[in-house]
Amino acid sequence: MWTLAGAEYMPFIEGDFIETTEGMIFDVKGTVHPPEKAIAFIRYISDPSGDRQKNKQKYRKIYALSERYEFLRKNYPEYLQYDEVFDEVLSMVPLHKLFFHYKPVQKTIELSGKTCLKEEEDQTFKFIKTLQESANVSIDKIGVTGSILVGLSSRSSDIDVIVYGTKNCRNVHTALKCFLLKGKVIQRLPNDAIVTRYKKRCKGTDVSFDQYVFHEVRKSFQGYFMGREFFMRYVRDYDEIKTVYGETRYTTLGYAKIKGLITDDSDAIFTPCKYMLRKAETISGKDYGPIEEIVSLRGRFSEQAKEDEEIIAQGKIERVATKGHCHNRLLLGNYTTDFMVSKSTNR
Repeated sequence: MWTLAGAEYMPFIEGDFIETTEGMIFDVKGTVHPPEKAIAFIRYISDPSGDRQKNKQKYRKIYALSERYEFLRKNYPEYLQYDEVFDEVLSMVPLHKLFFHYKPVQKTIELSGKTCLKEEEDQTFKFIKTLQESANVSIDKIGVTGSILVGLSSRSSDIDVIVYGTKNCRNVHTALKCFLLKGKVIQRLPNDAIVTRYKKRCKGTDVSFDQYVFHEVRKSFQGYFMGREFFMRYVRDYDEIKTVYGETRYTTLGYAKIKGLITDDSDAIFTPCKYMLRKAETISGKDYGPIEEIVSLRGRFSEQAKEDEEIIAQGKIERVATKGHCHNRLLLGNYTTDFMVSKSTNR
């Protein structure tokens, strides 16, 4: 459902969007949030010269994570707050600033009931129906996110879809892989799209073009449908999210490059994604002890590595403390220099 400030409250989850009382639009990140707040990154701001429009108001999209933080730092610093549980400054929307809560599933329902859709809306709904029917998943477990969700899409907008529930996610993931393998209804990313992404995402990293191609072509959450680019996210449903804010605490240790062996990739398709490790060794940076897992809240690191692959990764090292147990993890996605690649690019 969509909720106005003061109306019925719904928990925030990856893929939701929030419009604030100032008219800014944020996209929600992750599945665990502080009380009375939502961890979310600013996505659209009002701008007379913007190329998006809704209700006669023009908007501009802010792309880079660093630009999002910089905009808030200069204009709305109250949205940047240090969180002692996550041990970092986070972009968070307080509930008293909530004007509108956009829910992806509600958008799917809305599109299903409209007789006149924009081209990008029509193709998005057809994409959802194609997956829903093939995977035998209830349509109320597949949502529309991104610019279409908030009414700021254009004819060039991507198809941004999110699936909820572990079983539903795995069923859709399997169906999508079959479609991509056949390459008729749904196609993989073309070479020019991969080149563009490499230039944008790998600048400043140790990732070669060949390494980047190796990883991107085997991912199934991205591609083209009816000539339009799509991006999928898989998220556990509300009743499957067991983590409670504050029960697990994170301490920032430093930044390092490591190598290790992936022992479990069963959570690789989800956002957040997780990869279990063994034989992890520090290549550069301070050695903080054994690192048991690699985690990312960024969708582009989903399906990045597979079980039994040796990997090299670089990111923030954190200590994770839960109910008397502590372990270290590497977090991907906070910095432009973060990466993870398989050492077996010839597989």
